Order: sequence, then C-alpha cells, then structure tokens
Amino acid sequence: MFETLKNLLITIFITSNNLTISKIKDNLPIIFIIPTTIGGIWQLFELSAFGISYIRFFSVPQLLPDGLLIISMFTVISIYLFYVTQVYENLKFEYYINKSFSKLTSILILNIIIAIGLIIFTLKTFKDFNTFTSFVLYIAILYFILRCILFIVQLIITISYKLKEKDVSQLDELIENVQKQDFHKPYVLMASLLYLASIIIITFFLIKPLRDFAYYPTNLENLTKLENELIKNFKLCEPPKLKYFNKDYLFYKFEIDNKERIYVIESKNLFLSPLEPMIKEKKESED
Repeated sequence: MFETLKNLLITIFITSNNLTISKIKDNLPIIFIIPTTIGGIWQLFELSAFGISYIRFFSVPQLLPDGLLIISMFTVISIYLFYVTQVYENLKFEYYINKSFSKLTSILILNIIIAIGLIIFTLKTFKDFNTFTSFVLYIAILYFILRCILFIVQLIITISYKLKEKDVSQLDELIENVQKQDFHKPYVLMASLLYLASIIIITFFLIKPLRDFAYYPTNLENLTKLENELIKNFKLCEPPKLKYFNKDYLFYKFEIDNKERIYVIESKNLFLSPLEPMIKEKKESED
C-alpha cells in the first residue's frame, strides 16, 4: 500500500512540469467523480442502516463533502503510517546474518525494550480519543509496535539460522515473491489472502471511531440546544442519540413506550436564531 503511495507521489512530482491549469480543467469531471462516488456509497450505507425507505432522504449536496472528508482522513492516516514504515523498511535477513552474535543480541534487546516501552506508553496514554490527531497518532504507534515485533521475530529467526549455519537467502526470496505478488508460488496466494483478511479486519475496527470523528462534533452548541428541546418535547429520560446527519436532515434515535423510534429533523432547524423564541414571545405579549 505504502509502496504504491510512494510511486504515486514520485510520479506526481516528476511530471509536475507537464501539469498545467488547462489539463486540470479538462480533467475536473474525473477529479470530482471519485470523491462524489465515495460520498454517495457512504451515504447509501448510512441511510440503508435505518431501512431501505430512508434512502429517500438522500442528500445530493452532501456527496462531495463526504467523499473529500473520507479521502482526507485516510490520506492523513496513510501519511503517518508511511513515515512509520521507514524505520523498518527494507530489512533483509541476509543483511543481519553477517553481523556478530553480540551485535544481533544487542539489537534484539533494544527492540524488545522499545516494544515493551511503547506498549506501556500506549496503554497509559491513549484511553479516550478527543481529537482526530490523537487517534491517528494511536494508530501510527500501534503500527510501529507491530513492525517492531515483526523485526524481533526476524532477528530471532536470523540468530537461530546463524547458530545452525543455514542460508537465509531463501527467506528473503520468499518475502520478495510475496511483495511482487508472484502467484505461481502457492504460498504467495495464501500470504496475500491473510494480508487482505487482516486489512479488512483492521479497517472494520477503524471505521466506527473514524465515523464518530466525522459526524459527531462535541462542541457544537446548536446540537445541544436542539437535543434539549427534544428531551423537553418528548419527555425523554436520556438524551436522544444522533445516529446520522447530512446537509438536509438529522436522524435521531430514542425510545418511546419501550419502542425504538427514528426522528428526522431538517438540518435548517440547527441554525435557527436563538432570539426567535424571545421575539415570538414578545410579539404575542404585545398582541
């Protein structure tokens, strides 16, 4: 993934001299199609979670902002992880087999200390994620710990091969075949499927917190005011849950008479002037 991103960036910078405003204008439809499509798919999933009939609340103006938001969030995460991978990039078995036992042992102990230290630091520091930056930093540290653990395993294998005086070049060849996706080798397909499965599982666990950062502003007073009105009008025992909102509608979920209800509000109600009730009350008193 990061190798692809690196190649893409290199291509952009190398061919930047040929990038003109006219070319950008000519390709504007294609540039906007990608985020719009991503935003549309996301919104369809969100609305269909309430029920197929709720797709009628589809908001066309929301497509581009949603798509750009998703692309921006994953770009930031990718950049963080890209820089983290540079620490353990291109570490081959063959390179370390030529080192002495004392050197290998010291490198192994150092990385074990780093891994344990980062695990303790992560458990103590990252309990609640109040900002998107802290969450991305948490992901980057976790990925760094994973790469560190893999490197520790690599060092242990290297030391055992060195003791047995075995050739490690075959191990490097195995890894290179997987990286090149040489499916003529049976183990490449299995390794690729395991890698794909791990990516899907990790993405599944990341989607919810990323979605929360995208949809639930914690300091928007308009939402607090609106939710207080809902509590008052429906006589709720607890605040209603904002499950989703777009440019046109807000979708709240709460229980009435032990039945789960969905309440849809037009987004424009978020931005009603706080002076309106006072003005209305004043007019009624004058009448």
